[in-house]
Amino acid sequence: MNKKESLKLTLAIALLTGSALSVISCKDDDDDNNENKKTEQKVVTPEMIAQKDAVECVLMNLAGVEPQDTMGFNLEGQRFEPTIGKVRDESQPSERAVLVDDEVEASLKFRALVANEDFVKETSDGYVIDLTDMNYRLDGRKQKLGTLTYHRASDGTCMGYAEVDIPCVPLLRRISYVTKDQWGSNGWDEYGNWESPCYIGQVWLNASEGLYYLCVVESKSDTDGWLINVQPGRSNMYTIVASNEGNKGAWGAKHPVSKAAVEGFVKFCIDGKYYDMKQAIRKRYPGKVFPPVPKTHGKGQTCSWDSWPIPSNGDDGFGTSQKGYGHWVGGTHNESTWYSPGDGPEVLIIRDGWEGSYAWSPPRHYRHQEVYCMAPRARYDSSRYWYKKTYVYHVFENSDYCDWMNQKFPYTANGYSFRATPPSGFGSTPVFDPADEGF
Repeated sequence: MNKKESLKLTLAIALLTGSALSVISCKDDDDDNNENKKTEQKVVTPEMIAQKDAVECVLMNLAGVEPQDTMGFNLEGQRFEPTIGKVRDESQPSERAVLVDDEVEASLKFRALVANEDFVKETSDGYVIDLTDMNYRLDGRKQKLGTLTYHRASDGTCMGYAEVDIPCVPLLRRISYVTKDQWGSNGWDEYGNWESPCYIGQVWLNASEGLYYLCVVESKSDTDGWLINVQPGRSNMYTIVASNEGNKGAWGAKHPVSKAAVEGFVKFCIDGKYYDMKQAIRKRYPGKVFPPVPKTHGKGQTCSWDSWPIPSNGDDGFGTSQKGYGHWVGGTHNESTWYSPGDGPEVLIIRDGWEGSYAWSPPRHYRHQEVYCMAPRARYDSSRYWYKKTYVYHVFENSDYCDWMNQKFPYTANGYSFRATPPSGFGSTPVFDPADEGF
Protein backbone atom coordinates (compact mmCIF):
# COMPACT_ATOMS: atom_id res chain seq x y z
CA MET A 1 0.00 0.00 0.00
CA ASN A 2 1.51 3.35 -1.05
CA LYS A 3 1.50 6.50 1.05
CA LYS A 4 -1.53 8.08 -0.67
CA GLU A 5 -3.61 4.89 -0.33
CA SER A 6 -2.62 4.63 3.33
CA LEU A 7 -3.66 8.23 3.91
CA LYS A 8 -7.01 7.64 2.22
CA LEU A 9 -7.60 4.54 4.35
CA THR A 10 -6.70 6.43 7.53
CA LEU A 11 -9.08 9.25 6.67
CA ALA A 12 -11.86 6.83 5.78
CA ILE A 13 -11.45 5.00 9.11
CA ALA A 14 -11.46 8.35 10.95
CA LEU A 15 -14.62 9.44 9.19
CA LEU A 16 -16.36 6.12 9.84
CA THR A 17 -15.27 6.19 13.48
CA GLY A 18 -16.57 9.71 13.86
CA SER A 19 -19.88 8.71 12.24
CA ALA A 20 -20.18 5.71 14.52
CA LEU A 21 -19.56 7.81 17.60
CA SER A 22 -22.17 10.28 16.40
CA VAL A 23 -24.70 7.50 15.94
CA ILE A 24 -23.96 6.05 19.39
CA SER A 25 -24.28 9.49 20.96
CA CYS A 26 -27.60 10.09 19.25
CA LYS A 27 -28.84 6.64 20.31
CA ASP A 28 -27.95 7.40 23.92
CA ASP A 29 -29.89 10.64 23.74
CA ASP A 30 -32.87 8.82 22.29
CA ASP A 31 -32.82 6.29 25.12
CA ASP A 32 -32.47 8.95 27.79
CA ASN A 33 -35.25 11.15 26.49
CA ASN A 34 -37.51 8.38 25.15
CA GLU A 35 -38.03 10.29 21.94
CA ASN A 36 -36.60 10.28 18.45
CA LYS A 37 -34.24 13.12 17.62
CA LYS A 38 -32.44 13.93 14.44
CA THR A 39 -29.08 15.62 14.59
CA GLU A 40 -28.07 18.00 11.88
CA GLN A 41 -24.48 18.83 11.02
CA LYS A 42 -24.02 22.60 11.07
CA VAL A 43 -21.89 23.76 8.15
CA VAL A 44 -18.89 25.83 9.19
CA THR A 45 -18.88 29.08 7.21
CA PRO A 46 -16.24 31.84 6.85
CA GLU A 47 -18.52 34.12 8.88
CA MET A 48 -18.53 31.63 11.77
CA ILE A 49 -14.75 31.36 11.70
CA ALA A 50 -14.44 35.17 11.63
CA GLN A 51 -16.73 35.50 14.66
CA LYS A 52 -14.84 32.83 16.58
CA ASP A 53 -11.50 34.46 15.72
CA ALA A 54 -12.80 37.87 16.86
CA VAL A 55 -13.90 36.49 20.23
CA GLU A 56 -10.60 34.70 20.71
CA CYS A 57 -8.56 37.74 19.74
CA VAL A 58 -10.30 39.95 22.30
CA LEU A 59 -9.85 37.34 25.03
CA MET A 60 -6.18 36.91 24.12
CA ASN A 61 -5.59 40.66 24.28
CA LEU A 62 -7.55 41.23 27.48
CA ALA A 63 -6.74 38.09 29.45
CA GLY A 64 -4.09 36.08 27.60
CA VAL A 65 -6.54 33.28 26.74
CA GLU A 66 -4.99 30.93 24.17
CA PRO A 67 -6.99 30.33 20.94
CA GLN A 68 -9.12 27.19 20.66
CA ASP A 69 -9.45 25.06 17.52
CA THR A 70 -12.95 23.86 18.28
CA MET A 71 -15.95 25.67 16.82
CA GLY A 72 -17.79 24.81 20.02
CA PHE A 73 -15.73 27.23 22.14
CA ASN A 74 -18.04 27.96 25.09
CA LEU A 75 -17.72 30.93 27.47
CA GLU A 76 -20.65 30.10 29.74
CA GLY A 77 -19.59 29.91 33.36
CA GLN A 78 -15.95 30.76 32.59
CA ARG A 79 -13.97 33.50 34.30
CA PHE A 80 -10.62 34.93 33.20
CA GLU A 81 -8.18 37.28 34.96
CA PRO A 82 -7.24 40.45 33.03
CA THR A 83 -3.64 40.72 31.83
CA ILE A 84 -3.80 43.82 29.64
CA GLY A 85 -1.91 46.91 30.78
CA LYS A 86 -1.11 47.69 34.40
CA VAL A 87 -3.06 48.72 37.51
CA ARG A 88 -1.97 52.26 38.43
CA ASP A 89 -4.22 52.77 41.45
CA GLU A 90 -4.69 49.84 43.82
CA SER A 91 -7.97 51.38 45.01
CA GLN A 92 -9.32 50.91 41.46
CA PRO A 93 -8.11 47.41 40.51
CA SER A 94 -10.65 47.05 37.69
CA GLU A 95 -9.04 49.96 35.76
CA ARG A 96 -5.86 49.18 33.86
CA ALA A 97 -3.55 51.55 32.00
CA VAL A 98 -1.90 51.11 28.60
CA LEU A 99 1.02 53.37 27.63
CA VAL A 100 0.66 55.36 24.37
CA ASP A 101 2.24 58.41 22.75
CA ASP A 102 -0.92 60.16 21.58
CA GLU A 103 -4.63 59.81 20.82
CA VAL A 104 -4.01 58.26 17.40
CA GLU A 105 -2.04 55.43 18.97
CA ALA A 106 -4.69 55.05 21.68
CA SER A 107 -7.51 54.57 19.16
CA LEU A 108 -5.39 52.21 17.05
CA LYS A 109 -4.55 50.07 20.07
CA PHE A 110 -8.23 49.88 20.97
CA ARG A 111 -9.27 48.83 17.47
CA ALA A 112 -6.47 46.25 17.44
CA LEU A 113 -8.12 44.44 20.37
CA VAL A 114 -10.27 42.58 17.83
CA ALA A 115 -8.82 40.73 14.85
CA ASN A 116 -11.20 42.12 12.24
CA GLU A 117 -12.16 45.72 11.45
CA ASP A 118 -15.63 44.48 10.48
CA PHE A 119 -16.38 44.25 14.20
CA VAL A 120 -15.36 47.86 14.91
CA LYS A 121 -18.07 50.50 14.52
CA GLU A 122 -17.54 54.26 14.76
CA THR A 123 -19.49 56.30 17.32
CA SER A 124 -19.87 60.03 17.95
CA ASP A 125 -16.78 60.13 20.18
CA GLY A 126 -14.92 56.93 19.39
CA TYR A 127 -15.60 53.29 18.56
CA VAL A 128 -17.46 50.24 19.80
CA ILE A 129 -16.62 46.56 19.49
CA ASP A 130 -19.86 44.59 19.88
CA LEU A 131 -19.52 40.81 20.27
CA THR A 132 -22.83 40.12 21.99
CA ASP A 133 -24.49 38.17 19.18
CA MET A 134 -21.95 35.61 17.98
CA ASN A 135 -23.30 32.59 16.14
CA TYR A 136 -20.32 30.31 15.55
CA ARG A 137 -21.03 27.42 17.90
CA LEU A 138 -21.82 24.08 16.29
CA ASP A 139 -24.64 23.45 18.77
CA GLY A 140 -26.47 26.49 17.38
CA ARG A 141 -26.42 28.43 20.65
CA LYS A 142 -25.52 32.12 20.55
CA GLN A 143 -22.28 33.19 22.21
CA LYS A 144 -22.34 36.51 24.07
CA LEU A 145 -18.88 37.85 24.83
CA GLY A 146 -19.85 41.48 25.45
CA THR A 147 -18.86 44.98 24.34
CA LEU A 148 -15.96 47.40 24.51
CA THR A 149 -16.65 51.10 23.96
CA TYR A 150 -13.85 53.59 23.32
CA HIS A 151 -14.21 57.30 24.12
CA ARG A 152 -11.85 60.11 23.23
CA ALA A 153 -10.87 62.03 26.35
CA SER A 154 -10.79 65.80 26.81
CA ASP A 155 -9.97 66.21 30.51
CA GLY A 156 -6.20 65.65 30.16
CA THR A 157 -6.07 62.56 32.37
CA CYS A 158 -5.72 60.18 29.41
CA MET A 159 -5.72 60.11 25.61
CA GLY A 160 -8.83 57.94 25.58
CA TYR A 161 -10.49 55.18 27.58
CA ALA A 162 -12.50 52.03 26.95
CA GLU A 163 -15.51 50.91 28.95
CA VAL A 164 -15.36 47.13 29.23
CA ASP A 165 -18.49 44.99 29.57
CA ILE A 166 -17.15 41.45 29.20
CA PRO A 167 -18.85 39.16 31.77
CA CYS A 168 -16.19 36.44 31.56
CA VAL A 169 -13.51 39.05 32.48
CA PRO A 170 -15.42 40.60 35.41
CA LEU A 171 -12.42 42.27 37.07
CA LEU A 172 -11.80 44.54 34.08
CA ARG A 173 -14.13 47.53 33.75
CA ARG A 174 -12.00 50.22 32.13
CA ILE A 175 -8.84 50.57 30.04
CA SER A 176 -7.16 53.99 30.13
CA TYR A 177 -4.74 54.89 27.36
CA VAL A 178 -2.23 57.28 28.89
CA THR A 179 1.05 58.96 27.99
CA LYS A 180 4.13 58.84 30.20
CA ASP A 181 3.35 62.33 31.52
CA GLN A 182 -0.25 61.33 32.32
CA TRP A 183 0.74 58.10 34.02
CA GLY A 184 1.54 59.70 37.36
CA SER A 185 3.88 58.48 40.09
CA ASN A 186 1.86 55.39 40.99
CA GLY A 187 3.40 52.45 39.23
CA TRP A 188 5.71 54.58 37.09
CA ASP A 189 8.72 54.75 39.44
CA GLU A 190 9.71 51.17 38.72
CA TYR A 191 9.56 51.94 34.99
CA GLY A 192 11.33 55.31 35.26
CA ASN A 193 14.21 53.87 37.29
CA TRP A 194 14.76 51.03 34.84
CA GLU A 195 17.47 51.37 32.22
CA SER A 196 16.96 49.37 29.02
CA PRO A 197 20.15 47.91 27.49
CA CYS A 198 18.86 48.69 23.98
CA TYR A 199 17.17 51.91 22.88
CA ILE A 200 14.64 52.63 20.16
CA GLY A 201 16.35 53.36 16.86
CA GLN A 202 19.51 51.40 17.60
CA VAL A 203 20.56 48.83 14.98
CA TRP A 204 22.15 45.60 16.20
CA LEU A 205 23.93 42.95 14.15
CA ASN A 206 23.41 39.24 14.70
CA ALA A 207 26.80 38.03 13.50
CA SER A 208 25.85 34.37 13.07
CA GLU A 209 22.87 35.25 10.86
CA GLY A 210 24.42 38.25 9.16
CA LEU A 211 21.15 40.13 9.69
CA TYR A 212 20.48 43.58 11.12
CA TYR A 213 17.85 44.07 13.83
CA LEU A 214 16.15 47.32 14.84
CA CYS A 215 15.27 48.07 18.47
CA VAL A 216 11.59 48.99 18.43
CA VAL A 217 10.57 48.28 22.06
CA GLU A 218 12.68 49.16 25.08
CA SER A 219 12.56 46.84 28.08
CA LYS A 220 11.03 47.78 31.43
CA SER A 221 11.34 46.14 34.82
CA ASP A 222 8.47 43.78 34.04
CA THR A 223 8.27 43.96 30.23
CA ASP A 224 10.55 42.60 27.52
CA GLY A 225 12.15 44.81 24.91
CA TRP A 226 12.44 43.68 21.28
CA LEU A 227 14.92 43.69 18.41
CA ILE A 228 13.17 42.96 15.12
CA ASN A 229 14.13 42.05 11.56
CA VAL A 230 11.49 42.31 8.82
CA GLN A 231 12.13 40.84 5.36
CA PRO A 232 10.05 40.86 2.16
CA GLY A 233 8.02 37.79 1.25
CA ARG A 234 8.65 34.57 3.13
CA SER A 235 12.28 35.62 3.66
CA ASN A 236 14.97 33.11 4.56
CA MET A 237 13.90 32.95 8.20
CA TYR A 238 10.67 30.96 8.19
CA THR A 239 9.03 27.70 9.22
CA ILE A 240 6.41 25.80 7.22
CA VAL A 241 3.17 25.42 9.15
CA ALA A 242 2.35 21.94 7.82
CA SER A 243 4.73 19.78 5.79
CA ASN A 244 1.99 17.99 3.83
CA GLU A 245 1.13 21.29 2.12
CA GLY A 246 4.71 21.68 0.97
CA ASN A 247 5.46 25.22 -0.09
CA LYS A 248 1.87 26.09 -0.96
CA GLY A 249 0.49 26.99 2.45
CA ALA A 250 0.99 29.28 5.41
CA TRP A 251 4.30 29.85 7.12
CA GLY A 252 5.55 31.37 10.33
CA ALA A 253 8.70 33.10 11.54
CA LYS A 254 11.71 31.11 12.67
CA HIS A 255 11.94 33.41 15.71
CA PRO A 256 8.37 34.68 16.33
CA VAL A 257 8.01 38.14 17.80
CA SER A 258 5.36 39.70 20.02
CA LYS A 259 2.55 41.86 18.71
CA ALA A 260 4.16 44.80 20.50
CA ALA A 261 7.35 44.28 18.46
CA VAL A 262 5.50 44.37 15.12
CA GLU A 263 3.51 47.42 16.21
CA GLY A 264 6.73 49.08 17.37
CA PHE A 265 8.39 48.47 14.00
CA VAL A 266 5.44 49.97 12.11
CA LYS A 267 5.32 52.94 14.48
CA PHE A 268 9.01 53.63 13.92
CA CYS A 269 8.51 53.51 10.15
CA ILE A 270 5.37 55.63 10.12
CA ASP A 271 5.78 58.20 12.92
CA GLY A 272 7.10 61.52 11.67
CA LYS A 273 9.29 62.05 14.75
CA TYR A 274 11.49 59.14 13.61
CA TYR A 275 11.65 60.20 9.94
CA ASP A 276 15.18 61.64 9.93
CA MET A 277 16.51 58.79 12.02
CA LYS A 278 14.92 56.26 9.67
CA GLN A 279 16.45 57.92 6.61
CA ALA A 280 19.91 57.84 8.19
CA ILE A 281 19.56 54.11 8.86
CA ARG A 282 18.09 53.50 5.44
CA LYS A 283 21.02 55.17 3.67
CA ARG A 284 23.63 53.33 5.72
CA TYR A 285 21.96 49.90 5.42
CA PRO A 286 19.85 50.03 2.24
CA GLY A 287 17.21 47.28 2.20
CA LYS A 288 18.67 45.56 5.27
CA VAL A 289 16.66 47.20 8.07
CA PHE A 290 13.64 48.58 6.18
CA PRO A 291 12.67 46.03 3.50
CA PRO A 292 11.60 46.83 -0.08
CA VAL A 293 8.11 45.77 -1.15
CA PRO A 294 7.80 42.24 -2.60
CA LYS A 295 5.95 41.70 -5.84
CA THR A 296 2.55 40.15 -5.33
CA HIS A 297 1.01 37.00 -6.74
CA GLY A 298 -2.16 37.43 -8.79
CA LYS A 299 -5.33 35.39 -8.30
CA GLY A 300 -5.05 32.03 -10.00
CA GLN A 301 -1.25 32.09 -10.14
CA THR A 302 0.67 29.19 -8.68
CA CYS A 303 0.99 29.53 -4.92
CA SER A 304 4.46 28.07 -4.55
CA TRP A 305 6.97 29.99 -2.46
CA ASP A 306 10.02 28.01 -3.61
CA SER A 307 11.43 31.26 -4.97
CA TRP A 308 9.66 34.45 -3.98
CA PRO A 309 9.31 37.13 -6.69
CA ILE A 310 12.19 39.59 -6.67
CA PRO A 311 11.35 42.72 -4.65
CA SER A 312 10.63 45.86 -6.62
CA ASN A 313 12.31 49.26 -6.28
CA GLY A 314 14.27 49.55 -3.04
CA ASP A 315 12.71 52.96 -2.43
CA ASP A 316 9.33 51.29 -2.01
CA GLY A 317 7.97 49.23 0.87
CA PHE A 318 9.01 50.07 4.42
CA GLY A 319 12.20 51.55 2.96
CA THR A 320 10.30 54.44 1.43
CA SER A 321 11.56 57.99 1.70
CA GLN A 322 8.04 59.29 1.01
CA LYS A 323 7.45 61.73 3.85
CA GLY A 324 4.30 61.12 5.87
CA TYR A 325 4.11 57.43 4.90
CA GLY A 326 5.47 54.35 6.64
CA HIS A 327 4.93 52.11 3.61
CA TRP A 328 4.66 53.00 -0.06
CA VAL A 329 4.11 51.18 -3.34
CA GLY A 330 5.21 52.69 -6.63
CA GLY A 331 3.27 53.03 -9.83
CA THR A 332 0.32 55.17 -10.79
CA HIS A 333 -2.36 53.53 -8.66
CA ASN A 334 -4.78 56.17 -7.42
CA GLU A 335 -7.62 53.96 -6.23
CA SER A 336 -8.76 54.53 -2.67
CA THR A 337 -8.05 50.87 -1.87
CA TRP A 338 -4.33 51.66 -1.89
CA TYR A 339 -4.84 53.97 1.09
CA SER A 340 -6.88 51.66 3.33
CA PRO A 341 -6.51 47.97 4.21
CA GLY A 342 -9.27 45.54 3.43
CA ASP A 343 -10.31 43.09 0.74
CA GLY A 344 -8.11 44.65 -1.94
CA PRO A 345 -4.36 45.40 -1.89
CA GLU A 346 -3.00 44.99 1.61
CA VAL A 347 0.30 44.76 3.48
CA LEU A 348 0.71 41.73 5.74
CA ILE A 349 3.42 41.35 8.36
CA ILE A 350 3.50 37.67 9.31
CA ARG A 351 4.18 37.28 13.02
CA ASP A 352 3.54 33.58 13.52
CA GLY A 353 1.98 30.48 11.95
CA TRP A 354 0.91 27.18 13.47
CA GLU A 355 -1.11 24.06 12.85
CA GLY A 356 -4.11 23.45 15.08
CA SER A 357 -5.37 20.18 16.43
CA TYR A 358 -7.52 17.84 14.38
CA ALA A 359 -11.14 18.94 14.10
CA TRP A 360 -13.99 16.53 13.44
CA SER A 361 -16.27 19.15 11.97
CA PRO A 362 -15.14 19.50 9.27
CA PRO A 363 -12.83 16.47 9.64
CA ARG A 364 -9.48 18.08 8.92
CA HIS A 365 -6.66 20.13 10.42
CA TYR A 366 -6.94 23.87 10.92
CA ARG A 367 -4.03 26.09 9.92
CA HIS A 368 -3.45 29.50 11.43
CA GLN A 369 -1.35 32.50 10.43
CA GLU A 370 -1.34 35.69 12.46
CA VAL A 371 -0.65 38.87 10.51
CA TYR A 372 -0.65 42.63 11.00
CA CYS A 373 -2.64 44.34 8.24
CA MET A 374 -2.15 47.83 6.88
CA ALA A 375 -2.62 49.83 3.69
CA PRO A 376 -0.03 49.64 0.88
CA ARG A 377 0.26 53.41 1.23
CA ALA A 378 0.09 53.80 4.99
CA ARG A 379 -0.09 57.11 6.86
CA TYR A 380 0.30 57.54 10.60
CA ASP A 381 -3.43 57.76 11.23
CA SER A 382 -4.45 55.01 8.77
CA SER A 383 -6.17 51.87 9.95
CA ARG A 384 -3.98 49.00 11.14
CA TYR A 385 -5.15 45.82 12.79
CA TRP A 386 -4.33 42.22 13.65
CA TYR A 387 -5.92 39.39 11.71
CA LYS A 388 -5.68 35.64 12.14
CA LYS A 389 -6.10 33.77 8.87
CA THR A 390 -7.69 30.41 9.61
CA TYR A 391 -8.24 27.80 6.94
CA VAL A 392 -8.54 24.05 6.61
CA TYR A 393 -6.48 21.75 4.46
CA HIS A 394 -7.77 18.54 2.93
CA VAL A 395 -5.55 16.13 1.02
CA PHE A 396 -8.21 15.81 -1.70
CA GLU A 397 -8.94 19.54 -2.04
CA ASN A 398 -7.16 22.87 -2.45
CA SER A 399 -7.31 25.36 0.41
CA ASP A 400 -8.35 28.99 0.02
CA TYR A 401 -5.03 30.25 1.34
CA CYS A 402 -3.50 31.04 -2.06
CA ASP A 403 -6.54 32.98 -3.23
CA TRP A 404 -6.41 34.99 0.01
CA MET A 405 -2.84 36.02 -0.87
CA ASN A 406 -4.09 37.75 -4.04
CA GLN A 407 -2.96 41.41 -4.11
CA LYS A 408 -1.19 41.05 -0.76
CA PHE A 409 2.28 42.36 0.05
CA PRO A 410 3.58 39.89 2.67
CA TYR A 411 6.58 40.38 4.94
CA THR A 412 8.00 38.09 7.63
CA ALA A 413 9.03 39.40 11.07
CA ASN A 414 11.67 37.69 13.21
CA GLY A 415 13.02 38.98 16.49
CA TYR A 416 14.65 38.51 19.87
CA SER A 417 13.43 39.72 23.25
CA PHE A 418 15.61 41.10 26.04
CA ARG A 419 15.26 42.44 29.55
CA ALA A 420 18.43 43.46 31.45
CA THR A 421 21.05 42.65 28.79
CA PRO A 422 21.11 42.56 24.98
CA PRO A 423 20.01 39.23 23.45
CA SER A 424 22.62 36.54 23.04
CA GLY A 425 24.53 36.71 19.75
CA PHE A 426 24.34 40.50 19.36
CA GLY A 427 27.45 41.58 21.21
CA SER A 428 27.43 44.43 23.70
CA THR A 429 27.10 47.49 21.44
CA PRO A 430 24.88 48.45 18.48
CA VAL A 431 26.32 49.10 15.01
CA PHE A 432 24.13 52.21 14.75
CA ASP A 433 23.24 54.38 17.74
CA PRO A 434 21.01 57.45 17.22
CA ALA A 435 22.73 59.19 20.15
CA ASP A 436 26.10 58.94 18.40
CA GLU A 437 24.58 60.33 15.20
CA GLY A 438 23.20 63.46 16.81
CA PHE A 439 19.57 62.35 17.15
